[in-house]
Amino acid sequence: MILRKTNPAMNENEYLNNIQDSNTNFIHALIENNFVLPNETPVEIHPYKNDLPLENYDNYIIGTFPPISYLNDNILLNNEDLNTLHDPNERLLSAPGIPFYHGNTKKISLWQYILDQNLFNHVFEELDRLTAKDFLINYLQDSRINYSDIIDSTKRIEYSPSDSCLRDIVINDDLLKHIFVNNNVNRLLFNTASVFSVNGLKVHANNVLNGIIGRINVNNTANSFDLFFRALQDRNCIIKFSIENDNWVQVNVNNRAELSNTFSSKIIFKAKIIIPAKNNFFNNEQEITKEIYVVTPFSPAARGRVNSNPVILNWRQQNNNQDGGVLLKLIYQSFLRFNQEDLTFLHGLNVE
Repeated sequence: MILRKTNPAMNENEYLNNIQDSNTNFIHALIENNFVLPNETPVEIHPYKNDLPLENYDNYIIGTFPPISYLNDNILLNNEDLNTLHDPNERLLSAPGIPFYHGNTKKISLWQYILDQNLFNHVFEELDRLTAKDFLINYLQDSRINYSDIIDSTKRIEYSPSDSCLRDIVINDDLLKHIFVNNNVNRLLFNTASVFSVNGLKVHANNVLNGIIGRINVNNTANSFDLFFRALQDRNCIIKFSIENDNWVQVNVNNRAELSNTFSSKIIFKAKIIIPAKNNFFNNEQEITKEIYVVTPFSPAARGRVNSNPVILNWRQQNNNQDGGVLLKLIYQSFLRFNQEDLTFLHGLNVE
């Protein structure tokens, strides 16, 4: 199923079958137009998905989709002597500092929360772009960290890095399948999620455009958490969440109010995913049930806009009004270590 469709009458099978051709045609048209992006936004395919093979580690960090400046490193464009890339208004789209996940800019990079400060400075200031990319890939593998984005393909409504502009979203099915054949996985971190906000998790009450009754509402923005669990619902999985003591709340229309009220301003909780037997997507003979910790901090890009969130307010009041970036690093480091002390810390951030 395609999420956040721009055209409700679109033929999904035709669209899906033509993604590769549509993207290739766009690249050729971009060359002919002297590397100026067209007014009509193109069908995009994730540029980094195959750069980092997923392994049977016990954790995954999950994002959405990179800004379109990744095109500066497209092989076909570079073979045609791409020098500068511009949007239709002739605004320069500079190449990412590192051609990899979250490599666009040092200022708001996810990597400052994963790497220690000296290593972060080394990667962004001392290494050339391609060496830095190789370094980050090796670091993730040596540290046994899976990173992937939930979106495989998208078509923006405008050339903006904002996730709210991502439409016609095709889910990264390889990621979903990998998680459910990985017997070691015990936790997922989503770098954007509705459950961190004060508004909480929203579920459709009616069958509407881009909405099916009882399923997670992804119409407002393209959060990685919401897209992930909505995709599982669309693949006929049963989803339940629990804050503590195994008091499970199933994601359905009857629990809309509880989901919205309980699952807001939260950093950590458990998810139970039930895949019925003989599921057409997962091809499983027997029913599969997985219980996984879910960690949902705020996005590095949103750090300055979320200071009024109760999670951040409470922590700053208890910690001499330190910057929210300090908290974000503590959350990521706790997720990666994930010992009992870290679990206690993360649970302590949840706001009732």
